[in-house]
Parts: sequence; C-alpha cells; structure tokens
Amino acid sequence: MLIAEIAYQNLTPETRNNVDCLLGEDFIESATWADKIRKQGNHQYNQWHYVTLTFKQIDEPMPTKFPHTQHVACAIESEIQLLQNPEAKQQEKAESLKRLIHWVGDIHQPLHATSHIAAEYPKGDRGGNLYKIDMPKSYNNLHAYWDSGLLQWPNLPQPLSAQDRKRLQSMAKNLQAEYPEAESDTLDAHAWAIQSHALGRNTYQGIDYNGEPDEDYIATGREVSRQQVTLAGYRLANLLNRLQ
Repeated sequence: MLIAEIAYQNLTPETRNNVDCLLGEDFIESATWADKIRKQGNHQYNQWHYVTLTFKQIDEPMPTKFPHTQHVACAIESEIQLLQNPEAKQQEKAESLKRLIHWVGDIHQPLHATSHIAAEYPKGDRGGNLYKIDMPKSYNNLHAYWDSGLLQWPNLPQPLSAQDRKRLQSMAKNLQAEYPEAESDTLDAHAWAIQSHALGRNTYQGIDYNGEPDEDYIATGREVSRQQVTLAGYRLANLLNRLQ
C-alpha cells in the first residue's frame, strides 16, 4: 500500500482519473488484492509473485537467463499488454491493474528475485522462506523479515482508517524527500529483477542461518527497503502514466 501511495502521488491528473474510473475502488487498498485472492484459495497467480534467480556464492556472475515464463517480470509485461488491449473487458482490465500494482511491489523486494542454494536447502531456499533466523514467529525466516522492511513497515488493517491513510500519505512523502526520483530510469521489468537479485544476494551477508540480525544488518537492510519501496512507487507511476 505504501508503494501504491507513492505511485498515486506521482500520477498525472489524467492518469489518476483514468485508474480511479477503471478500478471503481481505492487505488491504495487494491495493492493487496493479489495476496487476498491467494488467501481465499485462488492459486492461479502463485508463481507470478516472484522469479527464481539462484546463487550459491555472492560473487557468482549475475544471471543472464530467466528460468521460465511464469514469473513476476513476465507477469508485469503481460498485465501491460492486457491493459493496452482495446478488446479487453473493463473488469479484466481492472483486475489486471490491481495485479500490476502488486507485481511491481513484489519485484522490488530483493528476496522475490533471489533463492540461495546451500547444504541446508540444496534445491534453493524459496526466496529466503527456508532461511531461518532468530526472530519472533511471524518473522522467523529471511523472506518474512524482509517483507516487513526489517520490521519498519506497519501492518495496517483494511479498510484503511482516516488516521492510517494520513499516516501512509505522510510516510510516502517522507520517503520521496529522502530518495528523490532519478531523472533517467528503466521501465524494463527484467532489468528490475536483476537489480533486485543483486540486492537479494546481499541479504544473506552478515546474518547466519538461525542467527539474529545485529544493528548494522538492521540499519543497512532498512535503508535498502526504504529505497526499494520508493523506487517501486516511482516506477509504477511512470508505467501507468506511459500507458495513458
């Protein structure tokens, strides 16, 4: 929702009006729709939340090929095509937009583009889900811990209260002030995945399996998380503005 709020603040008036009319619901809250339907038993898009780019050692060459077509970078491209299809129905486009908002957020979480191979998990650790750390139960694996921004993102219930909405808006503005948008940036989702994967490799440095994150790890990780959330918001806005 924070990524969606940053994006919404950067939409042109025309784009904002168009997405509001298309969705018929709150743009910010729609960001969680892809997770909601999965929890309700719709597993059609399960593989679209991530891309499995594996590594063993941090200094390995970066991947040049993607493993299959059912992954988050392809999902982003597919949603863009659907939104540009004049023959697609409004309901199809509305659901596609809600998924796109979510996919752009997911691809910027480093562990949605990274899987570590080691003796404890020879087939990969499923984006850090199998990499156990010494944290409370809800965050006792590396993936969940990074999903939370290393415990810096609040878990806001929906529908958003007026107070929580203002909180999101304030957080979004503060992040943009902290990390201004770069003048030149790519809108290539596969390039985003490679960038996230590079960051994802670093998430395993400085924290042992079953270990507890120290102050340096937390400080560095939280800054990376803030940067990625802000970047995702900018990129989502640029994508949607370009589609108009």
